[in-house]
Amino acid sequence: MPKVSVAYRITRSMATWRFMGVFLAGCLAEIAWNHTSWAARHHLNFDPTTIILNLFLSLVAAVQGSVIMIAQNQAAQTEEAKQERERAQILAILALAEAHDDEIPLIRQIAANQIIILELLKREADAENTRKASTPQSR
Repeated sequence: MPKVSVAYRITRSMATWRFMGVFLAGCLAEIAWNHTSWAARHHLNFDPTTIILNLFLSLVAAVQGSVIMIAQNQAAQTEEAKQERERAQILAILALAEAHDDEIPLIRQIAANQIIILELLKREADAENTRKASTPQSR
């Protein structure tokens, strides 16, 4: 799996309310644990000045910013590739149309002839149906 798609997946997972809730709950739990009098009395507060929390949050912000930029670059590259494919398809269609440009009047003439033939066949069928309807049927 390319590194870019990993960045895109990380960005998508971090851009959720669930992630924000879990992350915020973890930070609040760390602050609450290190600043309660019970933890301080029993020397269980491992970060009384919240320096570790501050460093961790700074690290998360730096990594998250880089991951977001990588994901945006991937999205831009994907969009550019899509536009290039569409451009190539349009150029191929134009080249095909230009190559057969001299055949277009002939195709139009054939289509016009087919319409005339269909109209004649329809008139003939209508006339036949009218004749059948006007002649008395023998029993």
